[in-house]
Amino acid sequence: MRICLIGNLGGQTPGQDGQILRTRLVASELRKRLASGDVRCIDTHAVRHHILATLSRIQLGFRGADHVIIMPAERGLRYLLPFYLYWRWRHAVPVHYLVIGGWLPTFLVHRPRLRNGLRRLDSLHVQSRRMVELLRHQGFDNLHWLPNFRDFPGQGPVSEEIGAPLRLVFLSRMIPAKGAGLAIAAVEALNAAGKHPRCALDLYGPVADVDRDWLERLLQGRGDAINYRGALAADAVITTLSRYDALLFPTQYDGEGFPGVIVEAYAAGLAVIATDWQDNAEVVIDGITGLLFPPGDAEALVQCLDGLNRDYEALLAMKAAAREAAAAYHVDEVMPALLATLAETDQTLCDGVQGMSQ
Repeated sequence: MRICLIGNLGGQTPGQDGQILRTRLVASELRKRLASGDVRCIDTHAVRHHILATLSRIQLGFRGADHVIIMPAERGLRYLLPFYLYWRWRHAVPVHYLVIGGWLPTFLVHRPRLRNGLRRLDSLHVQSRRMVELLRHQGFDNLHWLPNFRDFPGQGPVSEEIGAPLRLVFLSRMIPAKGAGLAIAAVEALNAAGKHPRCALDLYGPVADVDRDWLERLLQGRGDAINYRGALAADAVITTLSRYDALLFPTQYDGEGFPGVIVEAYAAGLAVIATDWQDNAEVVIDGITGLLFPPGDAEALVQCLDGLNRDYEALLAMKAAAREAAAAYHVDEVMPALLATLAETDQTLCDGVQGMSQ
């Protein structure tokens, strides 16, 4: 099976956003499971600056592939889908779309041409069952559920030590919609209500130049219980998270899908305290692997943190359940489903050819 993977591999950048991380992970796992020479990767990171050269590489990729996997975001979908559809027809190569994030159903509502184009693909893989249902209502019948995943080693038992104060961590891109401000406000409110700090919050994540002033204002005048620790390398995430008791994920980001950071938190044995937003409720089982609260409700987040401070047994149970839940999102559980879909497509094409010859 010769596969051509087309997506934003990030060039030489560290690649700390979800689009690049997931594309790189899929590429890496395909190479592990197939002979290295059977997987060709085409990076669209610089397509705007090298349009003709990138298109030429993509066309060559179609010519030598048994299957093509595409992983575009919004802009790539708008501009590159017509080329993918043409070369799919021209070279008789099945094309499979792996969607990153939860943006696609809303994006397609007023874009009938893109909807019609995507229906012609051989398979369309989305990260949540919510997206499956929304797209099915838009007329799609080529849908597959492919949740987010990570590659992480087997772990020992979850530590039964709970920090005093409670050790909380926020890990995401540093943009307002991801909820760092809400997390800080809730921790400060809870700590101000007592004689001693009840929670400590460390924040990790890359910050773009356009958001640097916002972040500096957000952190200004905060006490010792709140600290921004900078960006984390991908290979240091789970080890770093394992030092904490719970992940705060108060996102209200419009494009949020199934966040990989939740899988990483589970693998590290952390409870997840998240907004009931987009697909979070499919992954965070309220009261079992973490807690859900209404988006934007700082008081509700304070109550969640207050409850965990008062009931360490419940927190330990959530941490253990989170570690157990991580197994369903290990790469060895998820990637075989993708390869099985490709194999089914091969069989369908083979059956079609046999039927035409009879």
